[in-house]
Amino acid sequence: MSDISINLDGVLAFLAAAALALGLLLGLLMGALSGWAQSHRQPARFTQQWVFPHLVGMALSLVGSVVVLLLLWAEEGTLPPHPLALWLDQWLWLWVPGIVALWPGSVYGWKQWRAAHRAR
Repeated sequence: MSDISINLDGVLAFLAAAALALGLLLGLLMGALSGWAQSHRQPARFTQQWVFPHLVGMALSLVGSVVVLLLLWAEEGTLPPHPLALWLDQWLWLWVPGIVALWPGSVYGWKQWRAAHRAR
């Protein structure tokens, strides 16, 4: 038997948050390029295009996944057990959809805010 012990607390949460962050970064890049190209073809400003609220939503979701990564990284310096890492691993099914739900939630909020300010 080996005396080497490997602590895998938070590995699944780290992989999920990192994959989510990378996917959101790619989506932000593609959406920004699409919006930039459309803003040069149409007279509408970049913030008035349909893609802008989605970029804001992706940015909020990206911030959420980066916060999870930073929390995992900060907890790594402490002695085991890592309760936050264990919680994030066990409740992965809850916090990943919650972070992803920031995207459509912010799009909805943006559209409601724009409609309320247009009515004035």
